[in-house]
Amino acid sequence: MDVKDKNGRRIVLNEGTEDERVVYKSPLAAPFVSFTDDKGTKFAVFPKSSTGYSNTIIKAVPKGRGAREDSGGWHDNHYNGKILQVNCRNKGCVWVDTATVPAPARPSGLSGVGRSGSGSGRGGSGGSIVLSWSDPGDSSITGYQYKIRHPATQRLYGSWMNISGSGASTTGHTITGLASRNRYNVKLRALNAGGAGPETVVFSVWTNPPAVPAAPSGLSGAGSSGSGGGSIVLSWSDPGDSSITGYQYKIRHPATQRLYGSWMNISGSGASTTGHTITGLASRNRYNVKLRALNAGGAGPETVVFSVWTNPPAVPAAPSGLSGAGSSGSGGGSIVLSWSDPGDSSITGY
Repeated sequence: MDVKDKNGRRIVLNEGTEDERVVYKSPLAAPFVSFTDDKGTKFAVFPKSSTGYSNTIIKAVPKGRGAREDSGGWHDNHYNGKILQVNCRNKGCVWVDTATVPAPARPSGLSGVGRSGSGSGRGGSGGSIVLSWSDPGDSSITGYQYKIRHPATQRLYGSWMNISGSGASTTGHTITGLASRNRYNVKLRALNAGGAGPETVVFSVWTNPPAVPAAPSGLSGAGSSGSGGGSIVLSWSDPGDSSITGYQYKIRHPATQRLYGSWMNISGSGASTTGHTITGLASRNRYNVKLRALNAGGAGPETVVFSVWTNPPAVPAAPSGLSGAGSSGSGGGSIVLSWSDPGDSSITGY
């Protein structure tokens, strides 16, 4: 049967059963649908009230007999708000499906990772959740929505939030502006011309920071003394951790300090840093040094103690190959000395 609504949109008629109730949530600006059944009987479907077309219980009656409310107690979500069912008793029962596009399926594969901002304590700002889900391969999808709840402070979920710019190919979204180090519950659903599809089951995630870096490995160093004092040149292995944002060290002079000093930032250090020179130390003294790495999650574990002396370089070896020739003249005697080149660049004189 060729049936159209008031705006000329084609609708589909199928056989129904005798006692079906009417539920009609119109996606159109049309207050009723009229049609002629297989037996030639004309029917009209009227809204329960004249003020709206949603959540409306209506009944199909033969044209001209007037509209009557259906008191069956059915609700629009019984048919997802998209199916018009007609109780026309023995006059050729039919039902009309007004949804030309079925709502999308429930998103699958929903997962996520929570993050906290640098230095954020529990409850502080800077938390976020990076959501991802499987591509449903449904070209009819026009967008996605999520809703979120903080179980510790919210009994109910907030409103559905549109994911700006989302569409059929969207498979991820980052929710920002959350509290750090807190648990959140998230639900997701897809949208298309047929409406909103079913929501996912609850996904629970903590806005935790990333794991702190491991303790630096391969720490070594060489102490030296000069005219300006002592220094220690530290070096360590590259951990290959791109999350590292810097390094810190602390130092202790065992002869005069029972405790270590404060952690000192290594200025300009980052993920690729593998060395640092500590200056301003006393010459010819022993120092204990510890090192640790930092990232957005905080400070990682420290190294074991590394002990080093700020000694000057070793004294030069005795010159070798010393020889000479003596001579006398009117001005007196002289000796011309010579010796082998020791190849020691630390020598500052003889």
